[in-house]
Parts: sequence; C-alpha cells; structure tokens
Amino acid sequence: LNTGHELRRINATDRSLSGPIASNVSNFSLYDNNTVFYATKPDENGAREAAYVTVGSSKARTIARYEDSPQEATLTVRVNKYYGNYYVVVANGSRTTILTGEVPASDAESPAPFKQYAAFDTEAPVKWLGFSPDSHRFVYAQTDNGVVVYDLDMKLKYASYLPGQTAVIDWIDEFHYVAVANGSLTMYDFDGQNPRALASGASGN
Repeated sequence: LNTGHELRRINATDRSLSGPIASNVSNFSLYDNNTVFYATKPDENGAREAAYVTVGSSKARTIARYEDSPQEATLTVRVNKYYGNYYVVVANGSRTTILTGEVPASDAESPAPFKQYAAFDTEAPVKWLGFSPDSHRFVYAQTDNGVVVYDLDMKLKYASYLPGQTAVIDWIDEFHYVAVANGSLTMYDFDGQNPRALASGASGN
C-alpha cells in the first residue's frame, strides 16, 4: 500500500512492482498469496466499500458498501477461516458485522452472496479488529476503552471494559489474551474473565 493509497504487488524475485490492483485503499488484510481483502477511503460522495481482489482477476468484488459511513471512523476488514468456512469481519465505526460465504475469483460471474452471521455494536468506534490465533474461533473488536470478543462456535458475545489501555490486545494462545491498561499487564480468559496481573509499569507498543 503506497502513499497514494494504491495497493500493488511486489515481486521479490525480480524486485518489480505491479500496477494498482486496488485504489483508494485505507487498509487491507492478506488472506493468502492471491487474495487481498481491503477497505476503501471515502469516495467523492462519502461512500466506503469493503471488497476483495484475487491476483490476475479483471475486477474486485464488493462485499459491502456504506453510503453513510461516519467520516471520523475507519472502515476495517479482516478475513480468516474457521473449520473450513470463510468469515469476513467488517467494522464500520462502532458497528461490527461478521459475514460468511465462499471466496471465488473476484471476477467470477454471479457468485453466491455473503450472508450475515452476526453483528454487534461497541460503545466507541473500533480501533483494532482481528481473530484469535490457531483455529481462529474468536473475533475481537477493540476500542480505546474495551474489547468485544465474539465466539464463532457458540455464537456468543463477551464485552470487557479495559480503561486506560494503550495497545491492541495480544493473544498468547487460542483462549487467553493480555492487555496493557493503566500501566499494568494483565492476562484474561477469552471472555474477559479471571484477570491476572502479570506486571506493573508496563507500556503498550
């Protein structure tokens, strides 16, 4: 992603740079070597899109379009697989939507639409978004003062208040994460329970 918000592919062998494979890109998530999911910056009408493009395809495929996306919030998209199913997570301001569906070539004719699997709101705009490691069972949407973890298996949502945090949570295994808040490094279960202080005087990065 260059300073002109163009997404290009680098060939490490001959150090060449491809032409733009997507434009007006705000952020992106690389699923594999051939598939890139991305979110756009507002266009001239203020609309944003979440989309993906496969290398060698003639066009991108739009996953979701937001005509009224909050201008001060960032549209973010992340993707991963859980038990063989694709899950695409899109955070638009304080609204997070989890979609599921197949991911054919982005220029495939009449692909099956993505279906909404879940959706939830946070008390503030989402700042960090992602999946837990290993099987990718948990989706997390983190704000400046808390985190919501969604269990794809049980279809349950867990909200935790983390005042004074300074960095994205760090998963240490599939079921536990650590967070730095108010100078303390604390470990939590995936549902935000059983906090255990690990160190004081810590700072995020």
